[in-house]
Amino acid sequence: MLIDTHILIWMLNNSDPGRLGDRALMILKTQPVTVSVASLIEIAVKKRKGKLTAPETDEILNDLLSKNAAVLNVEAQHISSFPRLESSLHADPFDLLLVAQAISEKIPFITNDSEILKINYPGLRLIDGRL
Repeated sequence: MLIDTHILIWMLNNSDPGRLGDRALMILKTQPVTVSVASLIEIAVKKRKGKLTAPETDEILNDLLSKNAAVLNVEAQHISSFPRLESSLHADPFDLLLVAQAISEKIPFITNDSEILKINYPGLRLIDGRL
């Protein structure tokens, strides 16, 4: 299961004060977690702009690997569905790339982002992290 960047940040900081629902927490504890390199880039960009306090990306990567999380690189085939996604529903390019990766890899994508949860695309399996 591919996790959205904000869920990764909450997991790293152990800071989920009721943001994730019971169902989502159970899924995250029992299913293999995949993190996109795009999320690591997004964290680095936000950190550099002063919008986020987070560990360095190499520390995050080491932490993920120690927890047996899979790390998904951005590949050319991920981009194939990217242009067809309805960008008017969600303008964040990192989020759209994560959605495109989930479609291409045929894996569920868990998010709390209400705008992403509105996306209806063949093959996209969204999990509402609020539930």
